[in-house]
Amino acid sequence: ELTKTIPGFAPREERNVLLVGGRDLDVKERARLRTSQVRHYLPPALGAFDPDAGFEPALTSPATQRPTYVHLDLDVLDPSELAVNRFSVHGGVSIGWLESALRRVRERCAIAAVGVSAYDPTYSAPSIAAPIVNRLLRALLA
Repeated sequence: ELTKTIPGFAPREERNVLLVGGRDLDVKERARLRTSQVRHYLPPALGAFDPDAGFEPALTSPATQRPTYVHLDLDVLDPSELAVNRFSVHGGVSIGWLESALRRVRERCAIAAVGVSAYDPTYSAPSIAAPIVNRLLRALLA
């Protein structure tokens, strides 16, 4: 309802949305995701370095050659590698995995904008988090 109040706003079709991660969903979020056309790719847990064979097909979409918005929610990372907020839960991806996945997104999609969210400096000092976030952004935008 809120987006209807934004002049000129046109939402993307759900089938053009890929959720990578999203492993710590509540019951209502899971139900909504199941009934939507949003594609969901659940990456391997910490320890895997490269996206597996299932990631490439997940990136295939009619929208990949259109301007693409990437929302990088840092709590997809396993907190043993970088704790970013109170929502960080074990079973997340490694920094190396995410870096490799973002590189593949860059190769496949026309990146128009990037949002980075969910960082709370009380969980990891900026001197620790900033170099990691910069590394991830370089992989996506280099």
